[in-house]
Amino acid sequence: MKVESKTKAGTEDGQQEIENSLSPSEWSWEDKLKILLAELQERYAASHKIRERSLQFTLWISGMAVGLSWLLISQKILAFAQQIALTLLIVVLFGGALHFIMGLQRGFQNNRKAMITIERVLGMHEASVFLPNTPLLPPEYEKTEGKWSSHFCTLSVWLGLVTLALLILIWAHPYCAAHVVKP
Repeated sequence: MKVESKTKAGTEDGQQEIENSLSPSEWSWEDKLKILLAELQERYAASHKIRERSLQFTLWISGMAVGLSWLLISQKILAFAQQIALTLLIVVLFGGALHFIMGLQRGFQNNRKAMITIERVLGMHEASVFLPNTPLLPPEYEKTEGKWSSHFCTLSVWLGLVTLALLILIWAHPYCAAHVVKP
C-alpha cells in the first residue's frame, strides 16, 4: 500500500513542501522519528486532557452534592417518598458518574499504553541511550498497572464518599425522627 507522505524541509526562505510517494517501510528514520515525536506529544496532551476532564467532572458532581446537602439540612421534614426518591436519584447519579469516570480511565489506560510503546521505540526506558548508565525515564513509568492511589481510583473513592454522605444526610436527618412511629 502506497501512502502519500508530505515532509517539510527547512530552507532559509521558509518551509518548502516536498511530496513523495513512499510506503511506510521506505520512510527514512528521520521521517519516522518526526512521526513518533508528534504522536508522543499528542498522547501526552491527550493524557493531560483526560485527567483534567475527569477532575472537572468530579468537581461538578461535588458541587451538586454540596447544593443538595444544603437543601437537605435546611429542610424541616422529608416525607418518606421524598427520601426514597432522593436515594434513587443519588444512586443513579453515582452509578452514571462512576461509569463516566471508568470510561475515562479506560481511555487513559489505552493512551498510556500507546505512550509507553512510543517511549520504548525511542529508547527512553533504556540505560545509556540518553544518560550514562541510566534510563531517561524511571522504570515505574513503563508500568500500566493501576495503583489504589491512582487518579481515577481516588476520584471514584471520592464520589463514593460523597454518595455515602448524602445518603446518610437523607436517612439520618435530625428531623427524620418525626417519621418514626413510636409504640
